[in-house]
Amino acid sequence: MKELFKNNSQRILIYMSTEQQTDPFSKEVESTALNSLPIDAIVTDVVGSSMSYKTQGIAAITDSLNDTLTKTLTDYLDYSIMDKLIFQVRSSRTGENLQLQIHDTGGTTSTHTINIASADTWQTETWDISGITGTNRDTIDKIIIKVINADAANTFYFDNLFSKAIIESSHVWIGG
Repeated sequence: MKELFKNNSQRILIYMSTEQQTDPFSKEVESTALNSLPIDAIVTDVVGSSMSYKTQGIAAITDSLNDTLTKTLTDYLDYSIMDKLIFQVRSSRTGENLQLQIHDTGGTTSTHTINIASADTWQTETWDISGITGTNRDTIDKIIIKVINADAANTFYFDNLFSKAIIESSHVWIGG
């Protein structure tokens, strides 16, 4: 896998942000950018002046069982106020063959198993992380993709990873 990125990669910066609805009546949203996340990626499409980046993995039959693609972060991600991680995944195999994991500096690795419904089709995954204790997701130092089934060869892609907070608010109405 390192050879794949060594020969065909571009260094890009991924910026994640949090959004908070500041006024539920006007639907105004305030965005706060977090530190950038440099990753290795394969440039797969170039259209005009825009480019599309994806992280690609190739899992060989049998030999790749429990192999991982790990991005170690020096600027930790704080997901303690986030409720969901949303990302897109595409795989040449259907079924439960891959996991997305987040690792906290406290030593906790949390796991989401991905069930590919249709081969060679992008699908959006939503991982509800609200059940993970806040202290186990407040200093994320690794994002990991793990192969959990290597019964057949598999080519997979991950794209558009972002986090989302669900903010609930209530208002007291005074008067008639």
